Amino acid sequence: MRTRLLLTVSAMLMLASCGGSSKSAPETTVAPAVETTVAPAVETTVAPAVETTVALLVVNGHTIAPGADLRGANLSYADLSFANLAGADFRGANLSDTDLSFANLAGADFRGANLFGTNLVGANLKGANLFGTKLLFANLAGADRTGATMQDGTIHP
Repeated sequence: MRTRLLLTVSAMLMLASCGGSSKSAPETTVAPAVETTVAPAVETTVAPAVETTVALLVVNGHTIAPGADLRGANLSYADLSFANLAGADFRGANLSDTDLSFANLAGADFRGANLFGTNLVGANLKGANLFGTKLLFANLAGADRTGATMQDGTIHP
């Protein structure tokens, strides 16, 4: 954007009469026009602040998260339905009567864990290691056990 700035000077001539005589006004000089370039306004956009909330589930002092080290943890009677515990280490943990329905437990290690009466309905147990677990009265209806090592050491097809 270019703006032309013109400096104009107006002069008025006055005749003054002093003692009946007339004088002419002094000569006035007008400065030439000055051209000025003005930088255009810059529009700045500021991204709105983003608020991030990270929800952590802590049960008996143990953080419940993918890959969590829960060896020997007492999580009996906990509601961990729909939790993402893929790759978690539950070796020797007490999960009796725990609700793990629809939880993601893919690749989790349950060797020697107590899963007595645990609800595993619809859980993802793909590739999980259940060797030596106590599964008495556990409900595995609809659980995906593809590639899981079962309590007797057999691998589920």
